[in-house]
Amino acid sequence: MDSRIVDELFRPVSGETGTPLDFVRSSLGRQLKSWTSLGEMGGGDNWWTMASGAQSADVNMSLIANASEESLDSALEIISRVGVPSLALLAGPGLGHAARLPERGFAFAGTMPLMAISLEAAQPRSTKSDGFEFRKAYAKQDTDAVINLLHESFETPPEACAFIVSPEIAKSPGIYFWLLLDQGQPVCTVTTTTEEGLLGIWSMATPPRAQRKGYGHALLSHVMQEHAQQGQRVGLLGASPAGEPLYRRIGYEVIEHWQVFASGVSSQIH
Repeated sequence: MDSRIVDELFRPVSGETGTPLDFVRSSLGRQLKSWTSLGEMGGGDNWWTMASGAQSADVNMSLIANASEESLDSALEIISRVGVPSLALLAGPGLGHAARLPERGFAFAGTMPLMAISLEAAQPRSTKSDGFEFRKAYAKQDTDAVINLLHESFETPPEACAFIVSPEIAKSPGIYFWLLLDQGQPVCTVTTTTEEGLLGIWSMATPPRAQRKGYGHALLSHVMQEHAQQGQRVGLLGASPAGEPLYRRIGYEVIEHWQVFASGVSSQIH
């Protein structure tokens, strides 16, 4: 993605300091705050930690984009205090910590592209097919369907999936759990969060039995259109190797790469 476009898409809000990427990274951290009701959230200059309290590395994470060892210590101290397995994501100047993380009990798990799209520039497209129904998950039967799809897709422990989609979190402002049903059967889900015109895409999940049928493309396109109408300008996501081709087809572009380390089993990084 051209740096000029990055500057335009991610121009910090009034009073925000740092680069556009600094703003994006910190915004993604703030969008995760609702998942810390049983844990802890902390942050500083170009780092943040979200410790949900659930015993799954995929729902506890730190992003460190600061070269100082103090930032690394502060981020990982929160995880240690809450006592959970976690992911450590390194970006920008924070990539220099890669050699230190194995000493802290983290193993390299892969590279994650941070991808973005302008929702204003994305062309509207018809994704509605006969038998398709797009739904925000509020009712228990819908949140149960989201939990089952997450478990099937990522093999994340059911209790961790249930925590992610708990009734309390489902009621949080700015968080939406989406479902695509085909002929009444749940086949795909995605979670979205919003802040300052930015749309965060999380946990895009299509189980193996439902893959290669266009469900992910249909649901994500629908969600992007819905959020563009609500005023969000930019979509952001961290792509898994399996998901990156889909996101590229829709129009997402890589704006930087994060290195991912895990202190426990991570089902989303392959």
